[in-house]
Amino acid sequence: MNNSDKGSPSNELIYSLLEHYQNGRLNDAEKLAVEITRDFPKHEFAWKVLGVIFEATGRKSGALNANKTAVKLSPQDPEAHNNLGNTLKELGRLDQAEASYNQALVLKPDYAEAHCNLGIILHHYGKLDKAESSYRQAIALKPEFPEAYSNLGITLQEAGKLKEADASYNKAIELSPDYAEAHSNLGNMLKELGRLEEAEASYNQAIALEPNLAEAHNNLGTTLQELGRLEEAKERWEQSLLLKPNFFDGVRNLVKLPVGQLEADAINLCEKALASMDSSQENQIKYLFAQGNLFKHQGLIERSFKVFCKANKLQLEISKNEMTVDSKKNIASLKRIDSWVPSLPKFSEKILAKLFIMGPSRSGKSLLEHILAESSQVKTLREIIKHDELLKNEGFKKSASELLFEKIFSQSEGNLFDEGYKIITSTNPGSMFYSDYLLDMLPSAYFILVKRDPRDISPEIFTSEYNKENFYSYDVNEIKKYLDVYYQLFETLVLTVPDRCLSVSFKDIVQSPEDVVARISRLIGIGLRVGDFTQNLANFEYESLFRDHYAALSN
Repeated sequence: MNNSDKGSPSNELIYSLLEHYQNGRLNDAEKLAVEITRDFPKHEFAWKVLGVIFEATGRKSGALNANKTAVKLSPQDPEAHNNLGNTLKELGRLDQAEASYNQALVLKPDYAEAHCNLGIILHHYGKLDKAESSYRQAIALKPEFPEAYSNLGITLQEAGKLKEADASYNKAIELSPDYAEAHSNLGNMLKELGRLEEAEASYNQAIALEPNLAEAHNNLGTTLQELGRLEEAKERWEQSLLLKPNFFDGVRNLVKLPVGQLEADAINLCEKALASMDSSQENQIKYLFAQGNLFKHQGLIERSFKVFCKANKLQLEISKNEMTVDSKKNIASLKRIDSWVPSLPKFSEKILAKLFIMGPSRSGKSLLEHILAESSQVKTLREIIKHDELLKNEGFKKSASELLFEKIFSQSEGNLFDEGYKIITSTNPGSMFYSDYLLDMLPSAYFILVKRDPRDISPEIFTSEYNKENFYSYDVNEIKKYLDVYYQLFETLVLTVPDRCLSVSFKDIVQSPEDVVARISRLIGIGLRVGDFTQNLANFEYESLFRDHYAALSN
C-alpha cells in the first residue's frame, strides 16, 4: 500500500519536517512539505509550512496558494489566517490582510503576533491611535516582543510622541541587541530630531548586523546628505539599489540630486529599477515624479516637464481640500503678524543664538545651514512640535526659556551651551508663519530669509515631490499665492523687528558664501567663519532648468 492510501503521514515524517523548518533548513523542509502535500493533499500543517517557506523566499503566488489552502482545510486555525494575512499584506491587498488578522483574533483573542500585524495595517491607513493600541495589546500579551516595540516606535514617531518612540526603539534593542531593523528605525527618529551623528551611528550598527538591509543604507544616505557628505550619500543610495534592484526610495533619492551629480552607472541603475516597478494608480504619482527626475538627468527636459505636469495634475486632485485649508491659515498668519506688538524676551547668559533659516521649499535653506554647520559652534536642530500647538497652548508662552527650548527641539539648551555650541539652526519653512510666537518666546532668536528668484524657485517647487504638506506646490496659481504671502510676511517682520531679521540671496550663498556668513555674524554678534566647506558649490545651479517651460505654463 502506498502513502496516498494512508489517512495521514507518519509522526516521524512530520517531526522531520518540523525539525528541518525550525533549524532553518528550508530547502529540505520544502522538499518534505511538497512530498507530504502531494501524498496527503488535506494535510493542513504541511500546507502551512509550505506557505511560510514560500513567503520567506519571496514566492508570493506560491505562498498565497499554500496559505489559502491551509485556511480552507482548517478554518478554525488562527495561525493559518495570520499567515494568509502576512502574504496578502506583502501583495498589497491590505483590506484582505486586515480581514485575515481580525479573523485570527476572533479565533484567538490573545494572539500577540496577530495584534502586531494588525497594527501594521492600521498604521498604513493612518489610524495611528488604533495601531498604537494593537501594538500595546501585543506587548501586554507578550512582554518580550521586540518587533512590536519597534513597530510601536514607528507609530509613536509619526504621531509626534518622540520621547515615547525613543523608549520603544531602545526597548526593542534591549530585548534583541542584534535586531538590525530596530537600530535602523531608531536612526530614523534621531535623524528627525536633527541628531545626525547619532543617527549615522544607529544606521551603521544596523548595517553591521545586517549588511544587506537596503533601507538602512538608503536612510544612512539621507543622513550623510544632511551632514553635507554628498559623495558618501550617493554611494549608500547606489548600494541600496544594488542590494534591492527595485528599491524605490533609493531611486527617488538618487534622481532628486542636481543634474550633473550622477554618473552613468547610477543613471542606468535607476532606469532599470523604474522599468521594473509597478506604476499602477496607487503608486503612479510617486513613479511619475521619479520618472520626471530621471528624464532630467538624461537631458530630456521637454519630456521631463510633461511628466511633472501629469504628476502634479494627479496630486492636485487628491490634495485640493488640504491646499485650500492651508492657504487660509497662511493668510490668517499674515494678518496676525501684521498687527503683532512684540514683547521680545531679554537676553541672558548661557543661551544660544537661535537662527531660523527661512524660505519656501527649494530656496536654498539647507545649503546655507550646511555652510554654517562647518563651524564647531553651530548645531543643526529640528523642531519636534506641530506649529499649531503654539497657537492652541498658552502654556508654551508661560514656560521657562530652557523648558520651552526643550519642548520645541527635544534638546537641553544648557547642555548644548556647555558642550561649546553658541548657535543652533532650524530650517522648517513653516516656522515663518509662527515667527511672532517664536520671537516672543525664545531669547536671542533671529529670522534669516533665503530669497531665490521666483522664476527659478517656482518651477523647482512644481517639479519636486513632497511626502507630506506643501500642498500648494501642485498648482501654479497657488505657488504664486504662497510665495507672495511668504515674502510679505517677512517684510512685515523686517518692519517690526529689523534687528532680528536678515535677507540673503541664494545667488550670494552660492557665489559669495564668505560675505553671507559675515553678514550673519554681524546680525547675531558672534564671529563665524565659512571654513573648508566640503560641498562643491559650483554644482548648485541657481537658474532652474525648467524656467522657460514653467513660464509658458503659468502664462
